[in-house]
Amino acid sequence: MLELGINKCRWTVQEKQVLVRVLCEHLIISKCKAPLDQFVEGFKSVDANFFECIKVNVSLFHDLFCYSEEQLTASKFRELFNVCFSLQGSNDREREEQTCLWWEELIDEGTIPFPKLLEFVSGCSEVPPLGFDKKIDIKFYNQDRKARRFPWTSTCSLEMSLPRAVESYPDFKELIEQALSCTCGFGQI
Repeated sequence: MLELGINKCRWTVQEKQVLVRVLCEHLIISKCKAPLDQFVEGFKSVDANFFECIKVNVSLFHDLFCYSEEQLTASKFRELFNVCFSLQGSNDREREEQTCLWWEELIDEGTIPFPKLLEFVSGCSEVPPLGFDKKIDIKFYNQDRKARRFPWTSTCSLEMSLPRAVESYPDFKELIEQALSCTCGFGQI
């Protein structure tokens, strides 16, 4: 409040509206004015008419300056991933291709929301405005016959490990669902 030049400590109920108006003006207009002026000056330093061009063609620049949440579709979700297969013709490759078919079926089925899957893999429930640094790598591991291992992820390196040689699609889906429900990570604490 001192920053606004207000040194009054006690306010009456009648003065409440004045205080609210002064604080809102400060937070919404005054506090943002200097950074906005610097932003505009930066555009003018590129070209004297550049900022005017933006003002005249607001709709052309809207997506560049304004974030809008985009609904993830199956095809957009698939584009986020890069599959790291074993060598062509190897036994592992054949089992990895089967796993990928089940992964594709899981995506097409749409029973697990994409934001939930994305949060499991990346820590983000939506794609960041500038996208990820790289595609999310899908890697594979051998499923142990004695113990059931869940798929796992590394959110820092954007990697997901899926099991090879799971007996059926329902088993694969169950593994994914259990991995999602047992995670105690992002947004789950």
